[in-house]
Amino acid sequence: MELESQSAQRCEEAERAVFEEQNVHDVNELRDLVEGYRAQNEFLNKEIVLLHKMVRSVEERERKWQKHFAEVEGCYYQMKSRYLMVLNHFKSPEKPSIMMEKGMLQQLMAEVCRTARSSAEETDALGFYLKERTMQDNSSGDLLDMAAECADKGTRTLEAAKLVQSKENMIWLQSWDSFIVNWVGRPLVGSQDLKNLIRTGIPEAYRGRIWKGLVQLLLKEKLSELGNGYYSSMLRKTLHQQESGVYDLSIKQIDLDLVRTLPANRMFADPDSEKVKQLRRVLYAYRNHDRVIGYCQGLNRIAAVALLYLEEEDAFWFLIAFTELQPADYYASNLIGAVADQKVLRDLVAEKLPRLAGHLRQFEVDLSLFALSWFLTCCVDVLPHEIYLPIFDVFLYEGNKTLFRFTLAILKLCESAVLQSKSVSTIHACLSRPRQYVPDYKSLAQVRFILARLHFWCDID
Repeated sequence: MELESQSAQRCEEAERAVFEEQNVHDVNELRDLVEGYRAQNEFLNKEIVLLHKMVRSVEERERKWQKHFAEVEGCYYQMKSRYLMVLNHFKSPEKPSIMMEKGMLQQLMAEVCRTARSSAEETDALGFYLKERTMQDNSSGDLLDMAAECADKGTRTLEAAKLVQSKENMIWLQSWDSFIVNWVGRPLVGSQDLKNLIRTGIPEAYRGRIWKGLVQLLLKEKLSELGNGYYSSMLRKTLHQQESGVYDLSIKQIDLDLVRTLPANRMFADPDSEKVKQLRRVLYAYRNHDRVIGYCQGLNRIAAVALLYLEEEDAFWFLIAFTELQPADYYASNLIGAVADQKVLRDLVAEKLPRLAGHLRQFEVDLSLFALSWFLTCCVDVLPHEIYLPIFDVFLYEGNKTLFRFTLAILKLCESAVLQSKSVSTIHACLSRPRQYVPDYKSLAQVRFILARLHFWCDID
């Protein structure tokens, strides 16, 4: 309802603007209006071209999937025939007329394993595997479990399709479309409308553009001061150090961390892939930009997430903006800033979630063992990308307090399972894998909002 009212309000403002423009007679003002419309027209033309490319890409993917489904259907009927043969064999093993061919059972098991490995390599548009790669070599998997998993996947796909076509989703997209059109040709400026929109998540098509605008807003003075060519100069500095034979422990650690940055993403799996090369250069440049921090494990994940949507140099500035939104010494070698936040979090949990805090004390479980990495990487390690990417959206606009709010919401969703745990190991299992208790970003954001309202946080807006 809030987004719908905002959309209606923007329409009214647009109508008023048109009426006011009709009463303009000054030549200079008319020239400015023409220039504004020209810039807007150029932007809309680019958007049309971009949307046309996206439509063609979707159509091509749909054709591939239709072909794939036809092949799967054919394979299904073929395997069904063979399984009936196997069942008949075990039902009447003495009858030679329905005896199973030699090696048939081994062949069927091999096909199951091959299907499991194939499905594990499928990725989404961002390169994330649709199925966890740890399932890839499960050669002894139960066929019934696999069937149930496929049925569940089909249900989720249908639900996702319905959500995309829902009225609520269309209003959300229209609100973002309206914002983007009105923003064109101008620097991004903070506002309550923008904050409300970002809290709902940024559409995939606009995320890169909004992130770049937010980074420019956050680093306006620094970008003006350092000027163009700064990123290239940082890279040249690194190259000069390497040619001089200077040993740099940070550079060595960066090289070690590259291929384990986003293990669930195909584009970062190969050390020779273009994305990994870009990531290396971004981290090298940042190491010379901030000699105090240099490099801290976790920064590789932040930079990699930025590279999913931004060009290489923009990802470098994204990393700078991200670290500057954190308190001082957050990524220093002693992590003093991050450790201080863990103490604040412990006090907040004791205040907002007293039962959970008491249960953790009873079993002497240190929450920071889990939450520290959540704060350092904005939950990249523990949540699916569909959930942590909108958290990045909010963090870029609202800063460090976002981490406390979403962490409390995650803990609230985990609370029931943790309270039922009667051993340290089961508590560790719950807090190590919170994704099983966080169904989607919308649910997490609702809990975050409810906690804020319930406890009357003074800075809720």
